[in-house]
Amino acid sequence: MSIPVVTVGDSRDDLVGGLERLHGPVSVVRRCSELAELLAACQSGLARAAVVAAGSEELTASLVDRLSAVGVVVIALTDNPEETVRLRTIGVAAEARAIGAAALAARISAAVAQLSGAGDGPGLAAGGGASS
Repeated sequence: MSIPVVTVGDSRDDLVGGLERLHGPVSVVRRCSELAELLAACQSGLARAAVVAAGSEELTASLVDRLSAVGVVVIALTDNPEETVRLRTIGVAAEARAIGAAALAARISAAVAQLSGAGDGPGLAAGGGASS
């Protein structure tokens, strides 16, 4: 199964590039400059997952619900423990900014599989994540 991903926010160039170089099921199809662009791309059916590399504090439960409604999981990168708790509460998979490309790809794959299996929402709040 191919998993198209859109990203937003400045991340380590090697992280997004690393996802692309894995040549696995996860592929970056668009790099967005802001959350509004990411939302539009996801609502058009372009992606199954969204990686928020910076600006996770702008994510709201409403935005996450809108993405979930169109079959998109959200993974945010943060090193702030309070932000991690908040994100997981609203259904976002939160991972450390230092996560490697292979671990991020695995987390994206697991989140997409979980959403596809659950069918009624992201269900990631309690799951935590496979941080590296």
